[in-house]
Amino acid sequence: MRRPALALALALACSGSGALGDAPTPVIVHNYGLGTTRVQIAVGDTLPCDSSDNKLVFDGVLRPGDTRALAVALGTVKVCARSTAPGTRLDWMPSQWRYGGVRCMGPRRRRCQADATVPIRVDLGG
Repeated sequence: MRRPALALALALACSGSGALGDAPTPVIVHNYGLGTTRVQIAVGDTLPCDSSDNKLVFDGVLRPGDTRALAVALGTVKVCARSTAPGTRLDWMPSQWRYGGVRCMGPRRRRCQADATVPIRVDLGG
């Protein structure tokens, strides 16, 4: 199930005008845990994820083994992710930053640029 979601996210990233500069950055959310969990994914610079300063892009429930492929604007290199404790939909764990959407090259990888082929991964319960 994970491979089709990754293929979908990469297809989203490469679709559009044909230039990676216009493609959205894929976000892959996977629940490795044994219990159902509620997940929030947001774009912004504020914790917790449901802050009014952020844009909530996903708020849903994932069963064990579920994967969701999302897309956020190019240039997004981090998302805020939080989930509930397994088996509950109200007991929130701390919000965390998850990074991706950028590729660094050159000596010591100092030259970085937005790259929609690098997904942001949010792995839960593992």
